[in-house]
Amino acid sequence: MTRSTPQLDEDQREKSSYAQNTKENLVAQVMEAVHGVTTEEVLSALQCNDWNPLRAEQQLKIDQLYLLSLCSIEDCVRILSRHNWNLQQSSRYLIRISREERVGPSERDRPQISAERRV
Repeated sequence: MTRSTPQLDEDQREKSSYAQNTKENLVAQVMEAVHGVTTEEVLSALQCNDWNPLRAEQQLKIDQLYLLSLCSIEDCVRILSRHNWNLQQSSRYLIRISREERVGPSERDRPQISAERRV
């Protein structure tokens, strides 16, 4: 049986620790950029995108926008690109557009009545 030298074992542990720390940093970076995602979703996106945090972030944003069920994945990519990958702005745009499509032209011109209770 061969035994490794203590120096090699220590080097391997350092490399493993560094790799784990890097993965944790990538997960934290993506979670900060895409609110509302789980650690598992981030890990899956990172693995599917060769640990590229930018691509993982974009994939998660596309998925979240698509889950609104208001448009196709291609439209989600187009809308996110138009809004510089800002998920909040893209979501607001998509919701506003879908509302305008549902509301007829005569109702658009009518003033909105506040839902607040007046005393």
